[in-house]
Amino acid sequence: MAKRDYYEVLGVSKNATDAEIKSAFRKLAKEYHPDKNKGADAEEKFKEINEAYEVLSDANKRAHYDQFGHSDFNQFQNGAGFGGFDGFGSMFDDIFGSFFNGGSGFANQAQSNVDDINLGLRISFIESVKGCSKKIKFNRHVDCTACNGVGSKDPNDVIICTSCQGRGRKVKIVRTPFGEMKQEKACSSCKGEGKSFKSKCETCKAKKLMVESVELTVEIASGVDDGEVLVVKNKGNVIKGQRTDLYLHIQIERSRYFERHGLDIYSETIIDPILAIIGGTVEVVTTNGIKTIIIPPNTPVGKRFKISGAGIESKNNRLLKKRGDFYTTINYAKPVNLTEQEKAFLKELTKKTNHEVEEHRNTLLKEIK
Repeated sequence: MAKRDYYEVLGVSKNATDAEIKSAFRKLAKEYHPDKNKGADAEEKFKEINEAYEVLSDANKRAHYDQFGHSDFNQFQNGAGFGGFDGFGSMFDDIFGSFFNGGSGFANQAQSNVDDINLGLRISFIESVKGCSKKIKFNRHVDCTACNGVGSKDPNDVIICTSCQGRGRKVKIVRTPFGEMKQEKACSSCKGEGKSFKSKCETCKAKKLMVESVELTVEIASGVDDGEVLVVKNKGNVIKGQRTDLYLHIQIERSRYFERHGLDIYSETIIDPILAIIGGTVEVVTTNGIKTIIIPPNTPVGKRFKISGAGIESKNNRLLKKRGDFYTTINYAKPVNLTEQEKAFLKELTKKTNHEVEEHRNTLLKEIK
């Protein structure tokens, strides 16, 4: 199947700026991420979006694509089934790899390896419900301050690579039984840089980058879910003056007392068994404070009560004030500190026939006969 035009995939024009391409990618990646979109074709679309962005976000790859389009790739696809010819299988693998592998060898290889920063952020269950501020520490790459990200003591002390004439890559025409193919690889002489320097920067050793320690306070909104990814704009790596983003992958610690399902929260409330018998008012501790419920007489263990609107507020419908519900399940406490008079009173109550108890006993007796 023919590949779609990369610009069409991202929904941008061929004159789109880097910022427009990145914005389109972020929007589509969020929409079709397999963790959020369970559609049958979401995973394939997500891969297609990532492939398009990988090419169009790199100046050299984009220039190559604008010049040659998918034509080179289509030729490889048409010959993909001919590995049986001696020697040609490995040749196609080498050519194919030069276009698709992560180490494709286009210029500015160091920059293409620097991506947004991804960090895991662990918070408590209550922090996830109520929201919180968290102080985080991490390291990021920034332009070397000694050489301003050039890599040399003197930025004018440049030696242009004579092998590639400063382009950083070489194009080779390969003749095959299926026609001529253009194979583009990084220049081995300059490692894709197109130039070198007579004197390397002593601080970064010509790597152009240095590591910076960062301490940052981030605000976590109420209702954040486990596995959710929060984006902190322009707080990632700083490469050639361009700031990338910081991605925080939320990890919520399990609570001993509360459990979340969607926007609803579940818990257990322990009450005195005597109160369960006679019924009355019960105070339930929710994540939003104490709420009062009325239980009827003879409330059994395991009975669940719903407190409407006491769950988690929906982040997608804050204007509509949509909230989940809070559910609590009744359990009995052990009777303690009873006086002799109270014990005697309860003992008298046990003498009263309970038809359910008698029925259950008689059923079991019939079963064992």
